[in-house]
Amino acid sequence: MNMRQNRQLGSALKRRRKALNLSQEELAGKLHLERGYISMIETGRKTPSLETLESICSALGIKIYELLKEVDL
Repeated sequence: MNMRQNRQLGSALKRRRKALNLSQEELAGKLHLERGYISMIETGRKTPSLETLESICSALGIKIYELLKEVDL
């Protein structure tokens, strides 16, 4: 994924998280990740592994393919 795609992915994750009224801290706690790592994913500075992306999507109640519809691949 390139930088633009990372930002789109992160924005989509952030929208979903906010729609569920979850803070980054709450999401990170569910996933046993650092809040800062969630922040870096949401801002496009980090690309999550497929395993991490699956875990995030599961915690947010969304399938990866649904999320990826929001990313220009």
